[in-house]
Amino acid sequence: MQAVTRADDRSPGQAARATSRRRLTRDPQERAAALEHAARAVDEYERQLCTLLNVHRSRAPTADWETIASALTPPEPVPCTARTLAAEEAFESYSPGFIARVTGYGARRRLALYKRFRDAEAADVAENAARVAEWRAAATTLDARRAFARRIVARDMSAFALVVAERFPLAALTALGVRSDVRVLAPWMAEVTLDVIEDVVPRTELALRASGALSSRPFAPSKRNEIYRELVCGSALRAAREVFAALPLDTIVVHVRYAIPTWPDEPPPKELILSVVFSRTALDGLELELAAHEAIRGFDHRLRFKRTAGFTTVEPIEADSLKPVVVARQAAR
Repeated sequence: MQAVTRADDRSPGQAARATSRRRLTRDPQERAAALEHAARAVDEYERQLCTLLNVHRSRAPTADWETIASALTPPEPVPCTARTLAAEEAFESYSPGFIARVTGYGARRRLALYKRFRDAEAADVAENAARVAEWRAAATTLDARRAFARRIVARDMSAFALVVAERFPLAALTALGVRSDVRVLAPWMAEVTLDVIEDVVPRTELALRASGALSSRPFAPSKRNEIYRELVCGSALRAAREVFAALPLDTIVVHVRYAIPTWPDEPPPKELILSVVFSRTALDGLELELAAHEAIRGFDHRLRFKRTAGFTTVEPIEADSLKPVVVARQAAR
């Protein structure tokens, strides 16, 4: 009677979990499926965390504009005559014997060899025409790339704008819900604005119990704030790396704003939470093993963060204020 009373006192959720445990215990296939589902969920969760914490560690391939600008057009292909020469040799060297001459086989054979020679000649001509056409197309493309690269090397602002339009927004950051806007302000400097949504950070921590079952618990606010900080700082570093890889700039100013998710047709409220100035030489020498928030400390930046409260709004570093410093440095070169 007591056992019945205890069973009746259980909540519906407790009863359902108990029923589920009994079912898994009785049904090995269901238990195996549940364990596989738990393993997949934890694996996906860990990969998501790894992406958020390591977004700054990827290094984009650098466009070598100077090499492209000085590239030489390859020589025109040498005509291929191998088939023609082989068929001509076979035709010229054929000498029919007595029986072949009497029976007429020799004449037929010479006619066949001559036809083979003409076919080989036509094949060589067609192949040479295709190779020349391919070479001309490649040379035309190279001429266009070389001319464009020379504009980039000369720091032509209109050419810079074309590169920005082609390569941005940043695909790697867009996949994380980060919106990016890149503006080239001067031949030596660009400004990047990022809107980073906090909702991409998981709210639930997943793990596997010793039995293989799934364990979940809400993230502690302080730990979730730290993950969001890594995403904010990592996004700033990644954006600067991508822009430096695409264009021969000296300085990049990155502003990161906290974006609150809203309805699709409503602009999200935005607050500036990070403003940082990157120089090419300093960023190239950065140790990639550093955590993103630690790496940011090596650059002129504005950031206020507390583990318990998260970010606090900061004032932007004005790009205009950097002009006298950089211009003076360039004049001294």
